[in-house]
Amino acid sequence: MGHSVQKPCWWEYLFAATALLLSTGAFIPLFKKQGGAEIDPMQGDTVMQALWLGVYAVTCILLLLRSRQVLQLVWQHRLLWCLIGLAFISIAWSEAPQITLRRSIALWGTTLFGIYLATRYTQRELLKLLAGTFGFIAILSSAFALLLPWYGLQNGTDDYIWRGIYENKNYLGAMMCLAVIVWLINYTSSIRTRLVAACFACISALLLILSNSVTALLVLLLVLVILFMCIVYSYYNICSPLFIVVILVIGVLVSWMAYSHWYDLLTILGRNNTLSGRTVLWQLVWDKIQQRPWLGYGYSAFWLGWDSQAAGVWNMLHWTPPHAHNGYLDLWLELGLVGISFFVLSLLANFRKAFVLALKGRDMVDIFPVLFFAFTALYNITESTIMARNSIFWVLYVVLTVQLSTNYSINNVDTASDQVFRE
Repeated sequence: MGHSVQKPCWWEYLFAATALLLSTGAFIPLFKKQGGAEIDPMQGDTVMQALWLGVYAVTCILLLLRSRQVLQLVWQHRLLWCLIGLAFISIAWSEAPQITLRRSIALWGTTLFGIYLATRYTQRELLKLLAGTFGFIAILSSAFALLLPWYGLQNGTDDYIWRGIYENKNYLGAMMCLAVIVWLINYTSSIRTRLVAACFACISALLLILSNSVTALLVLLLVLVILFMCIVYSYYNICSPLFIVVILVIGVLVSWMAYSHWYDLLTILGRNNTLSGRTVLWQLVWDKIQQRPWLGYGYSAFWLGWDSQAAGVWNMLHWTPPHAHNGYLDLWLELGLVGISFFVLSLLANFRKAFVLALKGRDMVDIFPVLFFAFTALYNITESTIMARNSIFWVLYVVLTVQLSTNYSINNVDTASDQVFRE
């Protein structure tokens, strides 16, 4: 067991909450876009860069104050270090080495912030932080859409697709998908705040629907199925072999029905059989991957405007996507088969640990990791968030990877969720 560590003070909570809000991409990109500002894909957003440099600096100071305890907890995460290490050394073969250098440093900074959260806050405290952050986002997004529609609606007042405090409706959809998950966990884990949690879960679900983000909606439905399975297994002691057989049979039947009525399903969801042009994009991206399959084009060195490798893809399309709309293909583009192998192995290892915790844990908080990793695996089929710098998705991936592999809590809290895998 580690020795007792003082709980975070109020300003640490404020710092963590502010950085988490910043990691969602709220406010500043929206204001700059609506103000007509053009962001150079090569140079990036200088305002956001300055803010994140401040986050990195504070994070490093807080980690250095507890360096011994932190090193004891994070040294074992080899796949995680291999991933971010590969991103850094990809400078050697990158199409844009200076950009890869700058953005891999940002990835390291984001990873350090995730490590700070993982080693300073228990999983229960983290969920409270996330709940507060997502609640703030839900309230402000509603206010923007209703009171400032030129900001809060996707295409102005004539198009009632909500984007809230984000520059794109899909960002709002992704945040509200996570928000519903977090608020549901908080609802079941705390009797005193159930009414508040239920209200914010409903508000978040409504905002998700109003965002018209089909990917986020489908991912949420699938994650809720996993949540239901975990609850039934954990609380009703269903015989595991029978339970697994029933779930597999149901899964096969649902998959067969979806495959048989694929076109009708896409029509209902307002999509065509190219998934809004994604399948064409994926084929073009795959052609690019085959040109450099092993190590890729360098971390964050592909989608850099018309003077980059992305131009070869854009010339074949009628639009200019900022990424591959598939996180796995994007990672393959950037870090090759080596990088995608590291990530898949890391994700599978996390899933194994998360499922064990979810099925053996005595608290609903223990189910959150498996839900988040399910969200990550599913959401990146049509969107791209894997190893995204300055992003809440990578922050949470690092947090849960570290916490799941930790045999004791640095805060010395004796609960099932905080003493992960003590056996």
